[in-house]
Amino acid sequence: MNELQIDGLADRARDASERDLQAAISRVLDELPSGHGPDQCQECGGHIETLRRELLPGATQCAGCARRHAGTPMHSLN
Repeated sequence: MNELQIDGLADRARDASERDLQAAISRVLDELPSGHGPDQCQECGGHIETLRRELLPGATQCAGCARRHAGTPMHSLN
């Protein structure tokens, strides 16, 4: 195999890798919720933080309930 053939193989492999990566990114983006979720937490009835709703469109829990549900300890931001 000569250098030109090796370069061609490398180019095709890179192109295939880029296509696979773009397809994977598209699949993940398609699975993300879109639109505005509720203002009220479905678990505790409290307010879902504005920043949380902006960062996680479709969020149905406030940060506290989401942490409790995930088993993540809450830390004070103060």
